[in-house]
Amino acid sequence: MDEAQQRLKQAGLSKFETSFKFDPSKRDPIVLDQSPAAGSAAEAETTVSVVLSFPGIAVPDLRGKSLLAAAQTLSNNNLALGEAKSQPTDAKPEQTVIDQNPAPGQAVDKGTPITLTVATKPTNPIIPWNPKLFELMTKQKQIFKVMPRGIEPAEQ
Repeated sequence: MDEAQQRLKQAGLSKFETSFKFDPSKRDPIVLDQSPAAGSAAEAETTVSVVLSFPGIAVPDLRGKSLLAAAQTLSNNNLALGEAKSQPTDAKPEQTVIDQNPAPGQAVDKGTPITLTVATKPTNPIIPWNPKLFELMTKQKQIFKVMPRGIEPAEQ
């Protein structure tokens, strides 16, 4: 980038804008493209757009993998396992990655932690059926709320 800026100044061009394009094959940022093209005539006030390579790592798609397989894939790609959040669902098997951040394909630096959302089994409270309890609830016209350890009267 420094070399590109120096060459632009030598050519009498002082306005430029820079953007980046992910390219893991490059070890250091290099100029991939520019506008106007090299050798073109340009006035001194022309803004030159320079596209530099970004030598990052593409985040792999971990969705659908087990948490263990996802962690291994991250390690193999020089990335880190960040926070693993749980989300109750019946749609995917337990311990399966259902979402990730950053998204698949995004370019990141080596060692970047990737946050995963992992499927867990939904927990529904089990309330044994008790006809006497039902009768009592009906007689009292009481509203009850379901709690993890059973039911209790709700405030009205």
